[in-house]
Amino acid sequence: YISGLSLEGFNLMSELVYVKDSALRIAKALHDIALCRGLAATARRLLVFYNQVLRRQWSVMSPLRQFGAAHVPLGLVQRMEARPIEWEAYYHFDVERGQFADFAPNDLDAQELLYAYVHRVPRFDIDHEHAVLQPLTRSKVRCELVVVPDFEFDADLHGAGGVELLLTIEDSDGQKLLHRESVFVKPEDLQDQKPIAFTALLRVPDPKPTHFFVRAAAVGWIGSETSAALDLLSTALPAPAQPPRSLPTYANGDDGAVLE
Repeated sequence: YISGLSLEGFNLMSELVYVKDSALRIAKALHDIALCRGLAATARRLLVFYNQVLRRQWSVMSPLRQFGAAHVPLGLVQRMEARPIEWEAYYHFDVERGQFADFAPNDLDAQELLYAYVHRVPRFDIDHEHAVLQPLTRSKVRCELVVVPDFEFDADLHGAGGVELLLTIEDSDGQKLLHRESVFVKPEDLQDQKPIAFTALLRVPDPKPTHFFVRAAAVGWIGSETSAALDLLSTALPAPAQPPRSLPTYANGDDGAVLE
C-alpha cells in the first residue's frame, strides 16, 4: 500500500481495501499509545510509520514527493534522491551559488522551483540557545523555550486549518518521554512566522544528566522533524537537603520537667 503497487487476486485486493480503510487509524492510535506511555524512541518510529502511511511513500524518499508531480517534476526529485545528501543540508542551499545546478543544469527556473519547495516542507526551528532552565528543586526544573516556524506556508499545500506541531522533550538516552505537547498552529501565525512559547516541568534524575533532547515535528509531514539539545551542565541544582537533627533535651531543676 505504501509503495503504491497493484496486487493481483481477489483475496489480496480485499486485504488492500482493509489496509486502505484502517491502516492510518491504527498507525495514529499506536503513536498516541506510545506517547501516553512515555516511550520516546517507539513514538518516534511510529510517527515515521504514520507519515509513511498517510503520504504513501517511504521516509527514505525525498520529502518533495509529498507535493506531487504536478508541483515538482518527478525527474527533478529522482535526481535529488540519487545524490547522497542529507535532507537537512538542502535548507542551506542557495540558487545564486549554483548549488541546485546539479539537479537542473542550465535551467534557472527549475532550480528556483526546487529551492521554493524545499522551503515549503514544514519545519520548526527550536531556539535552544535562548532556552531557560530554572531549577525548582533538586529533582525538578522549569523549562521555557521558543519554537519558530521556518517555512513558507501555502494553504493549498498545507491545508486551510494550519499545521499540527508536536513538541517532545526526551531524556539523555532518548528513550523516556519527559514532556509532550501538541498544538495546531494557525495559518496567520505560520505566514508571519510567529514564535511559539512552551513551558514544561521536567523531572531530573539522579545523577544529573548532561542534557535533554527537544524535538519538533509537523505531524503528517515527512522530513519535518528538527531536534536540539538542552544543556544541563550549566544548570546548578539546589544542594541536597540535610537530614533532620535531633534536638538536645534539658532538665528543669525546679520541677524536674524535661524540656526540648
